[in-house]
Amino acid sequence: MNNYIKDIADSLVKKVKTRNVKEIADFLNIHIYYNSNLEDLYGFYTVIEKRKAIVVNSNLDRLTQRQVIAHEIGHDRLHSDIVKSNGIIQEFELMDMRTKPEYEANAFASHILIDDEELDLLSKEYNDFEVVSKILGVNINMLMIKVVELNKTGKKYSEMFIPKGDFLKKHNF
Repeated sequence: MNNYIKDIADSLVKKVKTRNVKEIADFLNIHIYYNSNLEDLYGFYTVIEKRKAIVVNSNLDRLTQRQVIAHEIGHDRLHSDIVKSNGIIQEFELMDMRTKPEYEANAFASHILIDDEELDLLSKEYNDFEVVSKILGVNINMLMIKVVELNKTGKKYSEMFIPKGDFLKKHNF
């Protein structure tokens, strides 16, 4: 099955030789700014006068900020046409799945943040996706998106890695 999002993310990680989202953003000439006045807004991606920027809510914990940056890089790579027409893509939820672009940005982020081989090893060692998400330092929903995406490529994880119907609800760990 064609998984162009995974291919784009994997190619970028290979080219930059890191999964560090700040280094990836720097490589792509995307400037990252932190702002404490965003209230409920997690962050946003925009282009102003041909300068690409991600603004992240500085009140979020470090791991959530990392996921927001990865998500916004996904918008840069996949949805430049939306930014050109709207000027900005705002995030009020980390795991917003109501639209195709939001799901795609989350899928892209999951591929940037989670190494396939590391996930394979951890899934064999631990039989609990909450434990694996903590070890990987990602939101449990991000892990579930990665698993769904990998299963689309023919990978088969044990049933404990198949998400329940309510997996998109917010989980705190």
